[in-house]
Amino acid sequence: MDVDVGALYRVLKDETRRRIVLLLHEKGSLAYMDLMSFLEITNTGKMNYHLKVLGDLLLKGADGRYALTEKGSLAAQLLLKFPEKAVTPGRLSASDTILIGLLGFLLVLTNPFIWGMGLGGVLILGLFMVPLYGTLVPGWVMWRLTVNRTKSHDLYELLKPPLVSALILVLILVVMVILRLSFPVLQGGESSYVSPIAFGLLFFALAPLLGTAIIEALYRFLKSR
Repeated sequence: MDVDVGALYRVLKDETRRRIVLLLHEKGSLAYMDLMSFLEITNTGKMNYHLKVLGDLLLKGADGRYALTEKGSLAAQLLLKFPEKAVTPGRLSASDTILIGLLGFLLVLTNPFIWGMGLGGVLILGLFMVPLYGTLVPGWVMWRLTVNRTKSHDLYELLKPPLVSALILVLILVVMVILRLSFPVLQGGESSYVSPIAFGLLFFALAPLLGTAIIEALYRFLKSR
């Protein structure tokens, strides 16, 4: 029997699908609701998706029970012979938190659309892309590096580097206020003026936090489907 190892790996790289194959190998055959019960899955859409992806590794009998095909039995033997190594979620060290946070700060600082607007004038596209870049790009980079480092999606760990980036920008803002270099509140009769730089710094301090939260929420949504 010819087996496409690459395709088999893509099917079995998901933990839930590996558990289905090993469960059917152990039990022989199971009804749909029994499978859901053993796997502790309550979302039928998610269950149906995994069964569909497993494809010709499974067969459904006339009685509605699922079992492994010959190819599915081979996949189970491979999983038993080469079990997945358990990955223990870690914590982000202080040095990693600072380094990833500094990288996020530099990405905020080097926003190409801000410099492009400065060189080419204020453009509608720039007004749209500046906040979009400032929210998603630093957020995604810090999210990706944190996940790779910790092997987890703990929200507390994910938000630590963006908090470092935010703290740096807030400290810059405080220094500017103290030194009155940029935006002292100027009293002019009944009017006062606060430089938009202040609002810009506050936005870019909070934007990567929002971006990281959005990316993690999107990841969890796609993972649940």
